Amino acid sequence: MVEHRPSRLDEKELREAAPAPLSLDETLLGAGLVTAPIAWALHLTLSYGLVYPAEPWQTKAPFHLTSLLAVVLALFSVVVGAWGLRRARLAAASDPTLSERTRFLATCACLAGAFFLLAIAAQCLPVFMLPLERH
Repeated sequence: MVEHRPSRLDEKELREAAPAPLSLDETLLGAGLVTAPIAWALHLTLSYGLVYPAEPWQTKAPFHLTSLLAVVLALFSVVVGAWGLRRARLAAASDPTLSERTRFLATCACLAGAFFLLAIAAQCLPVFMLPLERH
């Protein structure tokens, strides 16, 4: 039996190979990337879930609040993406690899935010155009 098995990497190499902790910028970009689809999914779910309760209430206020919340969350994605693009342009000289990753995530966040803003706006049209009562 072997009592001592040598490691493949020494201590210094293990520290260098360890993943770096996420910075606040990277965390915000990741949150901005997933916020818009989550906002759209919540808007879709809550809008359908509020149809029958809204009829006896005779108000469209819950639909409008849901839409407002979803729009704000999707706009957060666009704003974080635009902020990330600006940071990537400023950091391009110091670390090109980090700048490319930041630019990619920021562009995806902007595009996802814009796409899901359009989807949320399209889902708002029936609320504005249709009455609450059944025929």
